Amino acid sequence: MRGAYLEALCMVTKLKFPEARHIVGIATESGLNEIRSEDAIYLDASRWDDKLESEARRLQKEANILIAPQETYAHVEEYPSEKKKEEPGRNDRCPCGSGKKFKRCCLNRKRVYW
Repeated sequence: MRGAYLEALCMVTKLKFPEARHIVGIATESGLNEIRSEDAIYLDASRWDDKLESEARRLQKEANILIAPQETYAHVEEYPSEKKKEEPGRNDRCPCGSGKKFKRCCLNRKRVYW
């Protein structure tokens, strides 16, 4: 079923982006399970014709695919560039650069410099 839905998504994508000639779809389960399966599909939209377009319109209407899409952006650091530093000890110099001991500077503030 996921494969058929993925194919429908790719066909409707061609409706939204008529200039697209090569469309790739990838689907997997959500969540953080260690064992997951994936589906991938390639749609050669360079051979698009009226019959495929009418089928895509039917699928779009029946499944409510990309009726009113909204773009969203997200970024997740898969490999963080820096390892988080540990909180300084009470008598260490404050990481804010004041030159004071941490306990007399930022310890009780809600600031985080590490």
